[in-house]
Amino acid sequence: MFAIHKLVIVCSVIMLITVAIWLWLFQHEVRLGEKILPFTKTWTYQIALQAALREDNPNICDKINKRYIMQDFGVSPKQAQENCKYTYAIEKNNIDYCLTLSITPSIGGVSTRDVCLRELAKKLNRQDFCDLMPSRDYILQCKQNVSIKKEVE
Repeated sequence: MFAIHKLVIVCSVIMLITVAIWLWLFQHEVRLGEKILPFTKTWTYQIALQAALREDNPNICDKINKRYIMQDFGVSPKQAQENCKYTYAIEKNNIDYCLTLSITPSIGGVSTRDVCLRELAKKLNRQDFCDLMPSRDYILQCKQNVSIKKEVE
C-alpha cells in the first residue's frame, strides 16, 4: 500500500514538473510556420529598435523574432529586422549605414536601401541622397519629395 502512495506522489510530481516546463518553454506566442525557439527572449520590433538606438548598434535588429503589424498588415520577423535597420539609420542620420542595407526589392518593389535613402533625404533636405538609390525608377520621386519639403519650410 505504501508503494502505491509513493508511486502516485512521484507520478504527480513528475506531471507537475512536466506541465511547468511545458508552460515555461511555450510562453511565447507561436505562429504556424515559424520556428519554435523556446529558450530565446521575445524580441519585438519596438524592443529591438529601442535597444539598437540606445546602444548605437543596428545589429540588435537581427534579434527580432516576433511578427508585428505595420500599416494594417502583418510583417514577418525578417521584414521587421529590415524595417528596424532603416529606421535606425534614419533616426541616427547615418547615411553610411543606410548604404549598407539590402538593394533587393521587397514585395512593394522598393529595397530597404531605397526607403532609407528616401526618408533620410527628406529628413535632411538632401536631394543628393536620392542619387544613391539603387532603384533608378524612384530617384525623381525622391527628389520631388525633398523639394516639396523644402517649399513647405
